[in-house]
Order: sequence, then structure tokens, then C-alpha cells
Amino acid sequence: MNTQKPARNSRGPKPLPPLEKRLHCVSVRLNAIELSRLDELRGGVQRGEWLRMAALDAVPASVPAINQAAWIELSRLASNLNQAQAAINRGEANEHQAQTLADLHASVSALRLSLLGVRL
Repeated sequence: MNTQKPARNSRGPKPLPPLEKRLHCVSVRLNAIELSRLDELRGGVQRGEWLRMAALDAVPASVPAINQAAWIELSRLASNLNQAQAAINRGEANEHQAQTLADLHASVSALRLSLLGVRL
């Protein structure tokens, strides 16, 4: 007689623990202007998920469309800086290069945050 549990179906996400399951539904009615604003704010996130995150102060930072190209370029630059930093850590760069790259990295990081509207 087989007493083992049957294998869980490997398709789909892993079931949530009972306390994390979302069992309660809250609906909201919006006019056309409000819905348009919600869609503008949520980006690619589903409406209900975005509203839940907003209610729980967990809305992820979004990059304004006007800054998208700058954000992409800065991401590429930051990646290159990280590679340079790795070379420094391996001892393949001199001390002056290390300080220059550290200063540049700090400036790029501050600029990226300012594109998101974060004030330091």
C-alpha cells in the first residue's frame, strides 16, 4: 500500500500559505477621468494589484516617460562602471582610476534617483 502524498502538479505558481491567501474582494467605481489617471499611474501593473500596493504604501517607483531614454542610458553606464569596479577589485587598475570611478558611480547613482524624483 502506497502511503506517500501524490506529487504536486508542477504547473502554475506555488500555492500561498493560508494567511497570505487573498480571499477578500473590495471593488471601487471610477469615472472616466479617474480611470484614465489610474491607468497612467499604474504603468504595466494590473489595476487591482496597483491599487492594493498604493493602499499599503508599496507602489514601486516608476520612471517618467520623458526620462526613459536617460534611464536606459544610465543603466548601461552603471553596468559598465560595475565592470570597471570589478577590475579594480581584482587589482587590474591603479589607485587614481579607482577613485575617479568611485566618484563617477556616486554621481550616476544620484542622477538616477533624481530622475525618479527621489530627493537626497
